[in-house]
Amino acid sequence: MNRILSTITVLLALLMLWAPTSHSYAKQLAAVTGRITDSDNQPVIGASVIILSGEDILTGVSSDTEGRYFLKIDSSGKVLKLRVSAVGFVSQTVRIKENRGNLKYNLRLETQAVELNSIAVRPDKANNHREICYSSEKLSHNARRSLVPTNPVGALREPAISRQGSSHSSQIRINGTNPYYYLNGLLLGADPDHYGMFTIIPTSIIEEMKFYLQGTSARYALPSAIELTTPTPFEAHRKFEFNFSSIEATGVGSVGSDKTFLTASVRKSLLDKLVEQFDISSDRKTLPPTNFADFFMSAGVKLSPRYRLMADRYYVRDYLSYNTEAAVDSDENVRTFQHTDENYTAVRFDAVYEKLLLKFSAAQRTGYKEYHAVPETENAKEKVYLDLSEGSRTNLVNVQVVWFHKKNQLEIGDQLEFESFHEINMAQRNWNFLSPFANSDNPYIYQQALNTTYGTYYNRESLHNNAVYMSIKRDWGRFETETGFRLEYFKYLAKRCHPVWRQSVVFKTSEQSRLELFYGTFAESPVNNILEPYQVLINAHLNDLHPIKTQLVSISWANDMFEASLFNKKITGLPTVTPDFEQVFNKDGSLDNDFISVASTGEEHFYGGFLSFEKERFLTDRVDFRVSYAYTRAHKLDNGVNIPYDLNAPHKFQARIDYRISRKFDIGGEFQIRSGYPYTPARPMLAYSEPETYNKDYFTAAVEQENSEQFPTYLSLNLYGNYKWDNVEIFFGVNNVTNHANPIINAASGFVYDAGILPMLGIKWRF
Repeated sequence: MNRILSTITVLLALLMLWAPTSHSYAKQLAAVTGRITDSDNQPVIGASVIILSGEDILTGVSSDTEGRYFLKIDSSGKVLKLRVSAVGFVSQTVRIKENRGNLKYNLRLETQAVELNSIAVRPDKANNHREICYSSEKLSHNARRSLVPTNPVGALREPAISRQGSSHSSQIRINGTNPYYYLNGLLLGADPDHYGMFTIIPTSIIEEMKFYLQGTSARYALPSAIELTTPTPFEAHRKFEFNFSSIEATGVGSVGSDKTFLTASVRKSLLDKLVEQFDISSDRKTLPPTNFADFFMSAGVKLSPRYRLMADRYYVRDYLSYNTEAAVDSDENVRTFQHTDENYTAVRFDAVYEKLLLKFSAAQRTGYKEYHAVPETENAKEKVYLDLSEGSRTNLVNVQVVWFHKKNQLEIGDQLEFESFHEINMAQRNWNFLSPFANSDNPYIYQQALNTTYGTYYNRESLHNNAVYMSIKRDWGRFETETGFRLEYFKYLAKRCHPVWRQSVVFKTSEQSRLELFYGTFAESPVNNILEPYQVLINAHLNDLHPIKTQLVSISWANDMFEASLFNKKITGLPTVTPDFEQVFNKDGSLDNDFISVASTGEEHFYGGFLSFEKERFLTDRVDFRVSYAYTRAHKLDNGVNIPYDLNAPHKFQARIDYRISRKFDIGGEFQIRSGYPYTPARPMLAYSEPETYNKDYFTAAVEQENSEQFPTYLSLNLYGNYKWDNVEIFFGVNNVTNHANPIINAASGFVYDAGILPMLGIKWRF
């Protein structure tokens, strides 16, 4: 027994002597992991990752198909460096911190052409032309070339884009389509940009933005979409960023560990305050800047290597106030203000398995909008009076399952949009029912009838939309196919269920080029916010309307420098204000309530294409160059009459050049010229009473005059620059350098112009 105890005692003593030594040695080992991506946040495959001590290589590995790498090192008492290199990219070296735990270095490599006997080797840029992907860095860089340096939609400069109202507007249209916005997979709706200049959240809080120009998969409702993705930095970090410019101020912070993270941003407009402080005025009639503020926060916890739980929260407030004396020449000025508030809270859950990806998300969005306009003088009260308000509470649920099997990918999902509360309260007199930034400011043809029938309107109800979809992708070698089916359900429309489908075929003509054919059908509800055209009538006749249907056919070819595309798009089922000349008056001589109604009879037709050329290091290593031309024809059918589409600009030409003076300083310029938008000339005052015009001949003649005139050619030259110094960037821009007069609205008293020459100066500081 004593021998056994003695033996155990000796073994324990040896174990105690060995354990500290072993533990100390283990602490000297560190795992170095990370991901190598390019400027578009795409993985760099086969990148060389090595660990150096001085100039001696200790170990190395190549990045995998996801751009990831894993190394183990002995970091005790050594100064080590991590070096990453790949053909077509600038090599990058970072010093490894002395750390006895796990280290993570995610590196983003910049593109660099490599000349080998006149053969340029660079990363493959021949991506799907329908999907334009902006990484956080590229998005911030491009947005600083716009008026609002943190507006993600301001970074978009594609030739097919038209902008409603100002050239700085984020209310973009893609050949008649209002793109739907998505935030981390959840639908936010169309135009959540608040009077044109600011969009939901700043670029500083966006990890990636995908812009689908012409055609989408079955996951998306419309042929054009903008998907914003915020970061999920499950890694030990502490980052802060501050943007301050003459337009706005933005602060962003992010902290986290390998299990949790928290990011947040706060933004406030400044241009409106500067205008008031310095009493800035213009010799032109223009609209004033908006008073804007927003807050965003996102947090997450990694429950396990497979499961993640995240939450998002944002609040947006916007206020625009002006007196029409500043915008039009009139003795009877009108005080106008517009105000919006929006709150959004979402929860997301992701589960990742070997061949399966599961995503579940739910959100609630509450919002309030109001538009108010009253005359300043007592004798003008009968001429115009607007008091419009809208409140809503929308619940969103999204379930998405993606299954990977060899070269196949199957995706199925369900998207629910339940508006549990929707209230509109409108009192209006002599309003043309068009949005404030419509090209023309004429009253409706039968404005007195509208005043009588819809002078006041109130409605409170709930709305319910749902969509289920399935999409199958297949890689056949040089061919890629994607087939999708989507079933839309609109509870309160006359036709509730509407099936649509998508088909795309991609042929890789070479390693750097591809040809794509696309065909798709789409359906959407005609209900929009109160400042969209004729929403009062649409809500009043909702049970009689059908979904708006879109059919799109396109063919495109692209390589690393050139891109060309042709398309044909037809939109049917548009709500159209339609007088019924068979029942104008009641027996007692009063106006029949059904004289002015709305029906799903409108159509729009678009066809055309664009050609673009883009080359980094054009002629010299210091110059990047891009030029594009787009041609589009567009018209719409209104009560059987063919008239031009409101944003029909047949010719659009854009050119952009960037010049790197040094590694720290670059300058550039952007030139745009396009055809002027159509507008409706001011109608003459009637020499007789309106009821005498209640006949089809007069109505048809009046409709034929819609959009019969055209604004002058639009011209704009913008200059910008950027200087980097360590963690600080100073940027500047001058919009419309030539101060060219570009009208955007034809009011009853004359043109309202886009902004004249407008400088912008700002600083970005990371710490």
